[in-house]
Amino acid sequence: MADFFSTTTDTPGIRELQLIDCDDGIRHTFADIDALATQCRFNNCKYLAKPGCAVQHSIAQGTLDARRLTNYQKLNEEQARNSASLKEKRTQERQFSNMVKSVKTLKANKTY
Repeated sequence: MADFFSTTTDTPGIRELQLIDCDDGIRHTFADIDALATQCRFNNCKYLAKPGCAVQHSIAQGTLDARRLTNYQKLNEEQARNSASLKEKRTQERQFSNMVKSVKTLKANKTY
């Protein structure tokens, strides 16, 4: 029997843990859904109720668990949100950095 080890870490001040840049991991983990998606009639299929959706057809046949698709969709949505919020954060940091540089330049030139 294998031994399993787990640990809990207290991280004061950290409210959440976000996965970033995990597209490859999602694609690898859900390779079966990605393979089915190539068989969908429409390239922009969202795997909901469009006719010709190979993913929904597989769920109806019982070869794909609907919960697996739900998890796939949730992870993709979370990845999109995290990427967007990370991009916004980087943009704000860049803007702040530029402001600090301009203030330093003004102080150095005493043009304030």
